[in-house]
Amino acid sequence: MKKSIKNYCVLAVFCLLINGAFGQKAIKLEKQQTTFFYTQLNLHAGYMNAPGSEKWDLAERGPKNQLAFQLFSRNQKLLQKGFVKLISLDSWKLRFSFAYQDQMRSDGFNHGNIQLRLLDSWVKFKTRWDRTTITIGKKTLPYGHNPKMDPVSSFMNNLISSDIGFAQDIGVFVKTPVSNGLDLEFAVTTGGTFDQPIAICEDVIMDDIVMGETCKVRLEKIEYNNTWLVSGRIGQQSFRKNELGVLAATGYIPSVFDKNEFQHIARLGFDWVYKYKERFKMVHQIAGGKNYTDSQGNFTNLAIQNNIDFFFNGKFFISAGHSFNMQNPNDPEGIKQIRSALTNSLTYAFSPHTRFRVNQYYAYTDNSDNNNWGVLFQLVTGFGKRP
Repeated sequence: MKKSIKNYCVLAVFCLLINGAFGQKAIKLEKQQTTFFYTQLNLHAGYMNAPGSEKWDLAERGPKNQLAFQLFSRNQKLLQKGFVKLISLDSWKLRFSFAYQDQMRSDGFNHGNIQLRLLDSWVKFKTRWDRTTITIGKKTLPYGHNPKMDPVSSFMNNLISSDIGFAQDIGVFVKTPVSNGLDLEFAVTTGGTFDQPIAICEDVIMDDIVMGETCKVRLEKIEYNNTWLVSGRIGQQSFRKNELGVLAATGYIPSVFDKNEFQHIARLGFDWVYKYKERFKMVHQIAGGKNYTDSQGNFTNLAIQNNIDFFFNGKFFISAGHSFNMQNPNDPEGIKQIRSALTNSLTYAFSPHTRFRVNQYYAYTDNSDNNNWGVLFQLVTGFGKRP
């Protein structure tokens, strides 16, 4: 009997050792994934009614028709270690796209080009200080709110593009807390120098005729015009139901109303975000300041952006937005310029990767009847893994 009990005890210990050995082996085999590759296709077309022109065509407003590739990676050593002595690589991201662009030239023909564009691509570092990160590369400016969901393929307007003229820029981005309830984000960037294609394959299509082998590939000439931009925001964390913030920007950048004109800008603004569970989100933003142009004089600038998002039934969400940008001359003989737009978007999500949208817009420019509207249909789909 004693021998039998002893044998049972030996067998039990042996089983525990075997189980522990296999358990350790399983842990070693199931390593956390740290590198993610994702491909996304955006198709966008519909009916557009502009002054002197109405047509069914590829979209000329909102996200371009493009195929985007994204590679994202986290630092596995930092994930395993869990702490930073001073500064350490946290993650990096490379994203670029091949976008189709129509262009009407002086020869009277519509030329279709394929453009290689650099999207949000950066290297992010963590520091020993809590919630303090440094990012170097091309990233969304910390000025106002850009859509978190599909920031590249979203149809909705945002304050950054309507007031500054570009949403992403290349430079240094810092995020750090100033108190338990407030975070500071600021960036020093190139002022939109790289807000253009890297390379272009010209004349892929000319006047609706596929040109085939006659298309030419050329590198886009990037000129630096001493532009720069400092932008930032102090606000409450995004997990709050009510989120308040103060935003500011100053720099020397291309004019929103005339791309051939450069201007010094000074901005101060405020934003308020209200969220109700996961169903409703409302964003109000306003910014004002001065524009000091090289040849057209000085202006007082006002920018307003309002957005509402409503999610229902787990698959549908509706977005509505209004943007208003006014440049009022200080000189009585100057020209007052206004740009305003109403945008709406109805989205049905087939899956986390595939969405279909019906987009509508009405845009108003200047003090004349120079307005246009349209209804566009957009399909966004992708495959791969996102972090």
